[in-house]
Amino acid sequence: MIRIFAFACALLAPAAAMSQDYRSDIGLKVRAIDASHFVVAGTPSSSAKTYWCAASEFLRDSSRNLNKVRITVVDPVGSIASDRRDVGFSIAADADKGSAASASISVTAKGANLSLALAAEFCSDLRRQENGL
Repeated sequence: MIRIFAFACALLAPAAAMSQDYRSDIGLKVRAIDASHFVVAGTPSSSAKTYWCAASEFLRDSSRNLNKVRITVVDPVGSIASDRRDVGFSIAADADKGSAASASISVTAKGANLSLALAAEFCSDLRRQENGL
């Protein structure tokens, strides 16, 4: 009986974790939609760099092997009805690239995408700015 309970908990843990909001080190909330889609909740002062940084922190902290992954904007700023500042991202290989299928820092163009490594560099940039460097 204990084994069945432990097995059931192991199966349900990822789903429970996905339903909880994640708070990035820079303070933005990230909400997983499914295994490859998530939403970064912006603030009035959010820049494109803060969205990309929060997205990279969320993915790195998810403890999945995400080397060489690309992060794609699937719902640009202003397109999610619940909040004008939210941005929907995807790591799905078949994510809709929209009109901006090339690498771009923009969070206002559907299809803008960056590598996880480059998005993570924005976190370093933001920390340097915060420290006045």
